[in-house]
Amino acid sequence: MTLPFELKVYVFTRPNMRDEGLNMETYLGDRVLRACFDTMTPFADESLFLSFPERRTNLVEQRALLGRLARYGTNLKKVTIKTHSVFIIQTTPNKSCFVFDDGGRRIQETGEGKLYVEGPMPLQVIPSDGSLAVL
Repeated sequence: MTLPFELKVYVFTRPNMRDEGLNMETYLGDRVLRACFDTMTPFADESLFLSFPERRTNLVEQRALLGRLARYGTNLKKVTIKTHSVFIIQTTPNKSCFVFDDGGRRIQETGEGKLYVEGPMPLQVIPSDGSLAVL
């Protein structure tokens, strides 16, 4: 599929999906997701940042996401997505997909029993400490 916009999909293998800052960040782009899947109406954004849209979409919507953005994003020039959804990754052109290295920490669980990599996540807009990063 040839997309009419520049696409970068950043893949995180083991994000902490319960991180306080990340929880708020997932609401970024909610209006666009509703335009693509609920009202099916065009939107005029030129640039879009989606943070783990899989938290706000079902499996079929995740597979259709890029096509819907192309259809309804009439002015889209750049799309950046942070994800760990295999359904979004499967539909992403390979030259647009970037996997973040978790520092070689590929163990199943930490000594404390955690199954995610601790510490700040790259591209995190609203860090756990509540400060705001500017993209």
